Amino acid sequence: MSVSANTGDDALTIDASPADRNGKTSGLVPFTRSYFENTNVTLTAPLEYWYFWMLWRFQRWELDGAAQPAGQNVLEIDTQAWETAKAHAVYKRAGVLSVSSKTVDGVTVLVSPADLDGIASGDTPFDVTFFIGDVFFLEAPLTSGSFKFRRWVVNGAWQPYGQNIVQAQIPVLGEGTAKAIYDLVPSKPPPIPGGRNSPRQ
Repeated sequence: MSVSANTGDDALTIDASPADRNGKTSGLVPFTRSYFENTNVTLTAPLEYWYFWMLWRFQRWELDGAAQPAGQNVLEIDTQAWETAKAHAVYKRAGVLSVSSKTVDGVTVLVSPADLDGIASGDTPFDVTFFIGDVFFLEAPLTSGSFKFRRWVVNGAWQPYGQNIVQAQIPVLGEGTAKAIYDLVPSKPPPIPGGRNSPRQ
């Protein structure tokens, strides 16, 4: 049985259970394992891992070229396929976007679609994780307490004034920022006795 991944050689450790006829279990991809007949083999790939500064997220297994269910990182190989099976783990680069707000914290921002961890909203500051190149949207409330939404700044780029829904992506380096800027709405001054703003008697 051969085990590989699209992450490059010696970059990822995958667990194989039980131990093969040489007592070997996990290994750095690519590797091979030799099992006795009638042995059921389980391969477990990590859901994510860091390689230098790059974050990789598991997508799916491929068994003898056939795509397996997305997100299912445990692969069971039956006894009929153990001898010549070729298992390939497919990963994709992901990154993190830090969502924050200026002038006021604790603003609830909606995320659509939900990120890779199922986060669909959060109170600033918080982080979301998406695959590199995926497009998603952030929606900030137009008001938060005594503060009024002004604009987004996404990855350093100023977005249109008053546009509270913004499109975002993770930069290729894997780290990005999105900041919702708010302004304090001034309160109305109290009426001046005898002035035009004072209530009539």
